[in-house]
Amino acid sequence: MITLACAAEGESDESLKLLQTKVGEHKTTDNSWFCLVRGTVTGSSWATAVDTYRHGVTGSYSNLEFAKKMLNSEEGSSKNHQMICEMSALANGTVVAKDPHGVGSRSARSFQGDGPGGFNKYWDNYPDIYRMQAACNADERCSTNAFARWYCVVHGNDPDQSDTAQAATNKVYGSYSSLGKAKRAQRDVISGRSQMICEMTEEGAKKDPHTINGLKQGDASGKNDNNDETFKKWWHDWHDITRMNALCEADTRCRYNSPVPQVVAVYAPVGESYTQEEAAKRCSVEGRKHCSKEDITGTEHCSVGWASDAKGYWMSKKDKGCGNRLGWIDYGTGGTARYAWCCTD
Repeated sequence: MITLACAAEGESDESLKLLQTKVGEHKTTDNSWFCLVRGTVTGSSWATAVDTYRHGVTGSYSNLEFAKKMLNSEEGSSKNHQMICEMSALANGTVVAKDPHGVGSRSARSFQGDGPGGFNKYWDNYPDIYRMQAACNADERCSTNAFARWYCVVHGNDPDQSDTAQAATNKVYGSYSSLGKAKRAQRDVISGRSQMICEMTEEGAKKDPHTINGLKQGDASGKNDNNDETFKKWWHDWHDITRMNALCEADTRCRYNSPVPQVVAVYAPVGESYTQEEAAKRCSVEGRKHCSKEDITGTEHCSVGWASDAKGYWMSKKDKGCGNRLGWIDYGTGGTARYAWCCTD
C-alpha cells in the first residue's frame, strides 16, 4: 500500500510540481511498458485528504491491451482513482511515467484521457495525475520493467462428477502478490478433490504447475524442494490440471491481478461488542466495506468477528487455542462479536 499526502485544491505546492513528468522536454523512445495504479481519496476536503493507493502499483506489463483489460476490470470513480502508467526511459536513462492522456506507441496512440478509447480511468486533475505517476516511478518492479507474476488458488471437486456438481464447488481465490500468501490460502488436501496454485502472468496461467516460482509444487504430501513449506495440491491428471488452469484464467480477479482486499480487524470499544448490523456500520464509519467470508480467506485472525455473511475467523494452521482447525472457523449467525472485519476494497 502506498500513502501520499494531498495538497489543498489550488495550492501552489512545489513538491507536487517536482512530480510532474515533462516528457515533452526530453527525447523518449517507443520502448515502453505499462503499469497500473489504483487509489482512493478519503477526507472531507483536499486540505485534509490522504490518497491511499489501495492496491498500490501492479506491473510491469508489455501489452497495452492487457493493461487496459486490467484497468477496466474495476470501475474508475471518485472512490477509486486509477490509470495506466506508460513507463519509458529518457535520453539520460532515467525511467519516468509519461503523460497518461495518450498511451501506446507514437504510431498507434490511444486516448486514456478526454476522448474515446474505452479506458475506465479516473483522476481529478493534474496534481492527482502527478501523485499516481510518482507512485509508478517509485515502485521498483514498475520502474525497472520487472516481469509481473502473481498467484491464485483454485479449489475444485472430483472431476469425475457431473459438470453441475463441479460448478457448485469450483472456486478461485486471489490474486496474491506472493507465493507465501497463496500457500496460506490453501486448505488441507482431500483425496479426490482437486486443488492447486496457479502461477499467473499477462500470458495467462502457467501451463505446467508442477514447478511454481522455481519450487516443486510436489506430490500429494506436498513438500517442496527446500522441505520448508507444504504445497497442498491434489490433481488427477493433465486433464484435471488443464481444467483448473482454465478456472484461474476465467476468474476476473485472478486473470487481471486484482489483489484480495486488505482485511482490518476493528475492535469494539472496551466492554462492548458488535451485532452484524453494528459491524457493518462501523466499517462504513471507517471508510471501508464490510468484508465477506471470501474476502477474509487467506488472512489469519484468531479472534471472532462479524463478516457481511458469517461470524468467525480464518486460520492457515491448526492451533488448539484457535479452534484446532484449518480454514474458516464458524461461530453461527446470531449474537455479537468483539471484532468487525473491514476491507479496503
